[in-house]
Amino acid sequence: MSVKEKIKVHVNGREVDVESGTPLGRIFELAGVENALGGRMGDRILDLQTPLYESGEVKPVYRNDPESLEILRHSLAHILAQALKELFGAEKVHLGIGPPTEEGFYYDVEVEGHRITEEDLPKIEAKMREIVERNYPIIRRELDRESALSLFDRLKEKYKIEIINRIPPDEPVTVYQQGDFVDLCRGPHLPSTGEAGAFKLTSVSGAYWMGRADQPQLTRIYGMAFWSEKELRQRIRFYEEAKKRDHRKLGRELEFFLIDDDVGAGLVLWLPRGAVYRKVLEDYWKEEHLRRGYSF
Repeated sequence: MSVKEKIKVHVNGREVDVESGTPLGRIFELAGVENALGGRMGDRILDLQTPLYESGEVKPVYRNDPESLEILRHSLAHILAQALKELFGAEKVHLGIGPPTEEGFYYDVEVEGHRITEEDLPKIEAKMREIVERNYPIIRRELDRESALSLFDRLKEKYKIEIINRIPPDEPVTVYQQGDFVDLCRGPHLPSTGEAGAFKLTSVSGAYWMGRADQPQLTRIYGMAFWSEKELRQRIRFYEEAKKRDHRKLGRELEFFLIDDDVGAGLVLWLPRGAVYRKVLEDYWKEEHLRRGYSF
């Protein structure tokens, strides 16, 4: 039996000698660290299940640390994806990517036979809260490439298969599972769904797969997430004020233009009044450029 390589991990000024591949949570136990949600090693945020293969210093990440929000928001993206599959059918929901953002998270999805709108958000959010209440353990697994491709082919996850095929051969393929839901992901994640904080789904938009116009257009569902309801309410109030000045709302109210997702997401439909203002501005723009020696 081969002897595993030893690594030295420094945590809060203490050196811990462990075998290469030991999960971060076990290293924290040996170092006497309690109540951490994960750790920072260099510029990487790691969850407690992530194995360490090299020596170095790890800073524990606690719930009140800014880095913990990445762990929270990444987990909520997965909870959103699981909610969609439970509501609209596991084989009809095809998942794209679901990263954390500066204030929350989003997930790009394709749903067969249903166009998700903002009217769907309350029931999706309710299903997410149900999943949080179930308090599923979130389990990390490493798969070989063949097993990963077979798994996501069985799940009819065509976009995940594309991602797996782009992962370099020397990198592991990792998945996270909560209940019956499995997703391709590098992490980091919470230990369980029950540890999720305050969240709210905020909007829906269109997004091309991989950001390319020659690829299918998916539905992007946005959410906000913080640890406390107070922080969440403050940000929601900020965005409610911003919505009052939203160009789509003002365009309709001033009878300048309309935007109708049934015609085209983000496509401006000029109304007579708005068309006049647009022509005046365009004429002025052209005259000023010609006066300064530009040609068209």
